[in-house]
Amino acid sequence: MAPDGRSTSSSTMPSSVPNSSTQSANASTPGSTSSVTKRGKAKNNTLINHIARRGQKPRIEIPPGKSKPVGDWSQQFASEVGIICREYAPLSLYNWRNVKKEYKSKVQTMHGHILKSFDIDIHLPHIERAINKYIGQRLKEFRCRLHVYYKSLSNDQRRRKPYVNVAQEDWERLCDWFETDKFKKLSTVNKAIRAKKKVHHRGGSRSFLNHRADKRNAQTQQEPGRIEFYRMMYYNQGKGWSGSVAEENYDKMLKMQAESLEEGSTAMTEEDIANKVLGTKPCYIVGLGHGVDPMSSSSSYCYPEVEELRRRAEAAETQAEEHGRQAQELRDEIDGFLPPFPSLFKSLSSKALFVAFSVFGLESRTKSTIEGRRLFKKINSIKGPPATEGKRPEKIY
Repeated sequence: MAPDGRSTSSSTMPSSVPNSSTQSANASTPGSTSSVTKRGKAKNNTLINHIARRGQKPRIEIPPGKSKPVGDWSQQFASEVGIICREYAPLSLYNWRNVKKEYKSKVQTMHGHILKSFDIDIHLPHIERAINKYIGQRLKEFRCRLHVYYKSLSNDQRRRKPYVNVAQEDWERLCDWFETDKFKKLSTVNKAIRAKKKVHHRGGSRSFLNHRADKRNAQTQQEPGRIEFYRMMYYNQGKGWSGSVAEENYDKMLKMQAESLEEGSTAMTEEDIANKVLGTKPCYIVGLGHGVDPMSSSSSYCYPEVEELRRRAEAAETQAEEHGRQAQELRDEIDGFLPPFPSLFKSLSSKALFVAFSVFGLESRTKSTIEGRRLFKKINSIKGPPATEGKRPEKIY
């Protein structure tokens, strides 16, 4: 068993694997009689044994605002999604958006295999979106691994020795892609971006999401703020800061936080301070790692549920303004009749005024809006002449 919990035995490998190759990357050259042990299909033994012993699938939760699970089974979930992605994702397409559009059946197949191993509400929009994003990330990581392997081979071996468990046809298509000017340019740009990275965290291979969840306050269950969490991820007691830039960033945030608390200064939240010092990126919160989605109006990523509520609120506000305008027009029309009949209008009961409003056809519209409620409250506050004791006031028809 490998350190990550996967088996390297080939005895359990199925006869047909969607992305498997008929030859191994370590296969012997033509004419050679030596037998080479092939690497078997990766397996998530921790997950398999748990399901076999307990008879139930682990529960996976992805709360709104997150695109990765947090908890005891998050590592096994990542491993399983990686296995499913390597086995079923079409390698001939180089962009996850194209995979979703052109290979919907493949995406559904991958969703089905995830549901076989985990209890997860993939029917919920934000969870389905998170799963698709996660599959896309794992596919990107796998293709990066394939490119590293491709570069490790000599020119005459690159097409003859496909990566283990990758079909020859898929491998040749990948080689064609790796050799295009578009990919070479993209690879050069990405390499230059990585070279500019000035800070490196001390969190190891574990995700920032899990680190932050582990550091929650035991009583309040609140996660540490962005400034304190930045210190936790870039500093440890034994080795100190991961670099001078990380230390400078932390000192700047502390200084800005202290200045914002001074009398007469503009108050700033930890989010504002961290964004100003660390910078901002679309669909990514610097200092919190991947898996936390920014919830801002400028973000290109938003939840349909939130958008629907925002749309309804805007529509209700527009409708309220329109009904308010109509109510004002009606009041103006009524005021036009006041000079000839001031005493008559003042003696009208609220019920009579309600009937008058109904005649103008505004009863149902005004009652359903904030302006309508305010207007009817004002009407009900109008009092007619006091009734004589022992006598009921005259009815006005």
